[in-house]
Amino acid sequence: MGRGTRFHGLWVLFYSMAWTQDVLTPPGERVSLTTSMISGGVAGLAFWVAGLPLDTIKTWVQGAVFVFTCVGGASESYFAANLS
Repeated sequence: MGRGTRFHGLWVLFYSMAWTQDVLTPPGERVSLTTSMISGGVAGLAFWVAGLPLDTIKTWVQGAVFVFTCVGGASESYFAANLS
């Protein structure tokens, strides 16, 4: 997952903005200010719906405390947060 979790939401942002503009603009006309504002709002919402869950999971994993134990020569790891 790494640093690019919000990057996964960018394709959703650009696609949803372009799609919304195509739907709201009649053929042969320029995109109006109102259409751009609505498209931007839809794109922003779509970006956070796509990117925030991945970012939250990444934060949980990065903030977890790992406990390493050695049982019978084999190394096992588990989350210390689940111990309490």
